[in-house]
Amino acid sequence: MWLRAALVAVLGVSVTAGYYAFVTGQRIAEAQQAGRAFDAGAWGLRLSLAELRAAQQAYVAAGQDRDYWVADVAARIEELAVELATLSSMSTRPATAAALDEAASLIEALLRMDERARDHAAAGQELMASDLIFADGSDLGRSAADEIERARRIEREAVDAAASGRRQLQLVAVGGAAGAGVLFALLVSPFPAGRPTATPDAPKDAATEGVQEPASPEGRLFLDLDPGQGEPPAAAESVSRSPSVAPDLRLAAALCTDLGRSANAAELPPLLARAAQLLNASCVIVWVRDGTGNALRPAIAHGYPAAALARLGTIPCDSDNAAAAAYRDERLQVVSGGADTPGALVAPLASAEDRAGVMTLEVNDGWETSDAVQSTATIIAAQLATLVAADPSG
Repeated sequence: MWLRAALVAVLGVSVTAGYYAFVTGQRIAEAQQAGRAFDAGAWGLRLSLAELRAAQQAYVAAGQDRDYWVADVAARIEELAVELATLSSMSTRPATAAALDEAASLIEALLRMDERARDHAAAGQELMASDLIFADGSDLGRSAADEIERARRIEREAVDAAASGRRQLQLVAVGGAAGAGVLFALLVSPFPAGRPTATPDAPKDAATEGVQEPASPEGRLFLDLDPGQGEPPAAAESVSRSPSVAPDLRLAAALCTDLGRSANAAELPPLLARAAQLLNASCVIVWVRDGTGNALRPAIAHGYPAAALARLGTIPCDSDNAAAAAYRDERLQVVSGGADTPGALVAPLASAEDRAGVMTLEVNDGWETSDAVQSTATIIAAQLATLVAADPSG
C-alpha cells in the first residue's frame, strides 16, 4: 500500500515539475521574443529619426526643391509618431517608459524647431534656418536618439534578468523531481539484513588493499575502461560483490537538492566529492566533448591528481570502450572490477538539446553492481548535464 502511495507521490511531483518547467520555458521564450521585438523597434525608431534629420537639412541645401522636402518631412513626422507610440506600448518597465517619454519631449522640441526653420527658409533667411537645423536640431536629435537607446538597454537588461531568475526556478523544480525519483528508487531497492553499509573511509581488507589509489605512476586509470581488453582475472571471482547495497537516502536527497540549486560548473568540485562519498567511489571524472566534436576530454575531477588528469588525453567518441559507448548510446555502462581493480560506472551527460559528455566513477567494493547505485549515478549525471556544456566547435 505504501509503495503505491509513494509511486503516486513521485509521479505527481514529476508531472508537476515537468509542467512547471515547460510553462516557465515558454514564458522565457515569449519574453525573449518580446525583447527582440523591442530592440528592433528601438533601432527602427532611431533610423527614422536620423532620416528625418537628413530631410530637414535639405531645406537649406543648394539646388534642392524645398517644397518636396517639406512634404517629405511632414510624412516622416507622422511615421515617427506611430513608431514611438508602438514602442511605448511594448515597454514593460517604468524606467523604460520614462526614457521614451523623455525622447518624445525632445522630438516635440525638434518638431517645433522644424517649424521655425521652415518659416525662415520660406522667408529667404537661409542662414538663420541653417543655424537652427545644424545647431539646435543636431543637439535635439542626438539627445532623443540617446534616450531611445537608454530605453532599449533598460528593457534588454530587464528581460535578461527575468529569464535568469526563471531558469533558476526551472533547475530547482527539475532537481526536486529528480530527488523524489532517487528517494523512490532507494526505497524500493532491497537492503541487506544485518550487514553494515560500506563507506569509502572503512578499513580495507586484503581483497581491496590498494584499490583507493586513483592513479598509477604512469598517470593511467587503474580501471581500463576498454571492455575489449579481455575478461577480468580469475581471482576476481572470489571478490565479494555487493548488488544489494544502497547509498544513504538523506545524503542522496541533499546532493540532488544542491545540484538543482547550482547555477554553473564552477560549483561542481565539492559536489563531485559528495557524489564520490555517496557512491563509494575513489574517483569521479566529468568528460566533455572537445572542440573537434569527435573526442571526449577530462574537464573536472575529484580524487585524481591534476598532473595525472592532464596525462589522460582524450577518448575518441568512436572507440571501443565504455566511456565512448555510454556517450554514443546515451546509456549507463557498467564495468565490473577484479581482485585488484575497482569497478566502474559510466553515465552519459545528455539533455534534450545535446550530449555534453559522460561521467566516470571508479567504484569500490563491488558497488557498481548495485541497482540503487546505478540509478543514483544516472540521476546525478542527468542533473550534471544541465550544468556542463561541451566545448564550442573549433
